[in-house]
Amino acid sequence: MRVARWNICTGLMVFVIGLGNGWTHGEPTPAHGGKMAESHGQVLELAIRKKTVDLYLTDHEGHPASADGATGKVVFLMHGKKLETALKPAGDNRLSGEALAEVSGFESAVITVERGGNSLSARISAHH
Repeated sequence: MRVARWNICTGLMVFVIGLGNGWTHGEPTPAHGGKMAESHGQVLELAIRKKTVDLYLTDHEGHPASADGATGKVVFLMHGKKLETALKPAGDNRLSGEALAEVSGFESAVITVERGGNSLSARISAHH
């Protein structure tokens, strides 16, 4: 009886600890008020202010990932039309670009980042 009780308690502790680990690795929190996506070990935050498009790069632990040597683009689907914006390094972990029109009410965005022959891509839905 004592062994059975110990096994049940141990099993419940493992279950609760497992739940805690799942919650700590949940959805990333935007640091700049943008929309979040993950791709190839990178966390991407897409922040938009009128025509200015900023993309912040971090690792899964929230540490900034350098944008040096990286280029990128974002293709927005807005009102049934595509709007493409090129991104260049803008210091620290940020890529930035100016869109040809104000970015508002986009349905989705496809992000592509290239650095050193490697590329990653992600899709963000406005309803995410």
